[in-house]
Amino acid sequence: MLFGSVRSARRSDRSARPIVYDWRYLLSLRAEHTQPPIGMRSLEHLKLSAEELSRIQEPTTSCFSRDSMLNVLSTGENAWRSTKSSQDEDQKFLKEIRGMLNKITPKKYVDVVCRSDLIGVYTSDARMSAVVGLIFDKALQDPTYSQLYVEFSKDIHNFAPRPEKGVEFRRQIIDQTQFVFENAVLRAEDAVDELTEHKLRKRQLANMKFIGELFMSDLINTNSADFIISSLLGENSAAAPSPAAIEMVSTFLRRVGGALAKSGAEIIDHAARRLAFLLKHAEYPTRVRFMIMDILEARASNWTSRCINPSDQNVILRPTSTG
Repeated sequence: MLFGSVRSARRSDRSARPIVYDWRYLLSLRAEHTQPPIGMRSLEHLKLSAEELSRIQEPTTSCFSRDSMLNVLSTGENAWRSTKSSQDEDQKFLKEIRGMLNKITPKKYVDVVCRSDLIGVYTSDARMSAVVGLIFDKALQDPTYSQLYVEFSKDIHNFAPRPEKGVEFRRQIIDQTQFVFENAVLRAEDAVDELTEHKLRKRQLANMKFIGELFMSDLINTNSADFIISSLLGENSAAAPSPAAIEMVSTFLRRVGGALAKSGAEIIDHAARRLAFLLKHAEYPTRVRFMIMDILEARASNWTSRCINPSDQNVILRPTSTG
């Protein structure tokens, strides 16, 4: 009872008298309650916009900095490097080239080629060689469009980032045709059956047509044409060329005769004399004799014979520039 009355009296005294603190004491506590805890942002910091916040550099709390990590991860001169990504890119690029070769026609040529990355052919020597192989194989498989494949080769040649790269591309194209041409007789002798011989002859004629288009596009010169004709017809030899050789030279002259008559008239004259001699003295099947007669007739008519120069359906329709 006594203790109860004393406690009540004390509570009543406290409620009646307000507690007063010294202002200096309160000011000394302000820093503790207004500064953020260690490692946390300040109130002003939190009020910043996201754009401003991104420009503020955080204090480094670790002994590992970005620069030190880059120094640790720097590669040496002979460090191992994965080639899988570059190989994947090459395969993807070659797939695009292969698809393009399957799509191009005289009417679609410009549209298809303009969507392609011709400069990408020169990314590496291996890629360039692979593209040459694709073009040449396609030309032998589909000689009907040899003119388009040569035009495609010429466009790639013209898009070379450096002249020496274009020269190397042209050289590889010519090397492919020369290899097939120089092995013509040897491959024919190795034929074991009629089917194999037919395939070889078809391949050789496709190659001759491709070479003819290369000449018409100025990718091979007159001296090369002279070498081809002389190799097939022989140099005033009593031995007659094979029927396959006559068919090859006929295919070549049918395409280049008119142009070669202007740049190398003596080459055409020599070839005509040789063919006339063979027609008179050599024993050839009727089909081969008619080939010789067609060439001689075309030369006599200044290469305007219909059987030599039919209406060309492979003319590429390029847009003309307007002033």
